[in-house]
Amino acid sequence: MKSLKFLFYVLVTSILVSCSEDEPATPDQGMIIGSWELSEVDYDGTTTTTFNGQSSVINFTGEGKNLNNEIKFTENPNEFTVSGTYDVELKMDYDGTEVISEINGLSFANSGEWEIDGDKLYITDDVSAIKEATIKELSEEKLVLFWVLKQEIVQSGVKNLMEGDGYLTFTRN
Repeated sequence: MKSLKFLFYVLVTSILVSCSEDEPATPDQGMIIGSWELSEVDYDGTTTTTFNGQSSVINFTGEGKNLNNEIKFTENPNEFTVSGTYDVELKMDYDGTEVISEINGLSFANSGEWEIDGDKLYITDDVSAIKEATIKELSEEKLVLFWVLKQEIVQSGVKNLMEGDGYLTFTRN
């Protein structure tokens, strides 16, 4: 009977352990050191504009074009520099009407400091609205960052709330 209880215990324990959620992989911080060229930009979200109690929502998607943006990570101190720009083809849907425009000369960040904690990359600069990104992939040749943005701007009684997420993909130079 003790053998049967022990066998049951081992079986239940192995099932519980195998069904547990995997922890996100912690990237090797040293692998980010070096120069990375922006190779893909994709994002989507909504902008909600509120004025005098009335709100309107615009859905948007953005796709990077003319990518000529580079980031270089150094350590001791952990700093990064960004050079170049990229353009975005922005598609906006407002009440069923699609508007396509191109925004030129963008950069996802300015130069500043960086830190990795777990699977998160934190950047500190004076321009970027994105201060935290999840590292989805970090290898010798590829860096993929997933970011979430929630930014509210109130000016002259008009409130704009932008919410979205997207991916930045880099290849090592």
